[in-house]
Amino acid sequence: MRIIQQKNNLSVWQESLDFLKGIYELTKIFPNEEKECLILKLRESAINIISGISKWKSQNLKKDKTQYLYFSLDNIIEIEALLLISHKLRYITKDQFDINNSGVQRIIIMLSELIRKVEHKEKLSEQNEN
Repeated sequence: MRIIQQKNNLSVWQESLDFLKGIYELTKIFPNEEKECLILKLRESAINIISGISKWKSQNLKKDKTQYLYFSLDNIIEIEALLLISHKLRYITKDQFDINNSGVQRIIIMLSELIRKVEHKEKLSEQNEN
């Protein structure tokens, strides 16, 4: 329970959880023929963002934890492309694209800042060890 509380205090994790809910709602309007492609990829990538952050948070003693954050960043970037494809195929409107893309950009910024802070902290820790 403590780990869940720690993650809830992390704004990027909460933002990603809210984004996940939005992706699930958005993909309900997609055609059935996309169940095994765009719907699956969007939902899976949204879940992977939260999974990566969760793994990062649970690896307190491990060095090079940023790999989990980069995994999350890769997935949000994939969602950005998938949303563009969804819009081009007219599965979502411009407004739906814009709203979701705004969430994508917020998460990219938050993850990038977190990665920068964690890498800086790891670098300082390495310097103190030497």
